[in-house]
Amino acid sequence: MSSPCDPLTPRQELISELEGYGFDFAAAADWPMSDADLSLTAAAWRDDSGFPETAEIVATMREVVDAAEAYTDADTPENEQRCHAALDRQKDLLSRITKAQEA
Repeated sequence: MSSPCDPLTPRQELISELEGYGFDFAAAADWPMSDADLSLTAAAWRDDSGFPETAEIVATMREVVDAAEAYTDADTPENEQRCHAALDRQKDLLSRITKAQEA
């Protein structure tokens, strides 16, 4: 049995890297991907594929929700403009995700 201070195995390092990209491995104690598949997936994510960072996706979602709530609370031209800007940013993000998936 290993201790928390032991270095990660190469497989654990790949899983850790992929978790950093947003993959959820916590649900699967024995992840069904081979080491080669994990390595290929990690390499693909390391490339500049144009896929947005998770933080950018979350920030855009938060911006849309905040803008919609502000507009619901106060129907002002500023809040309407904020809502449209947030939706435009979300459309741009979706377009970038779609292009990255097609690559």
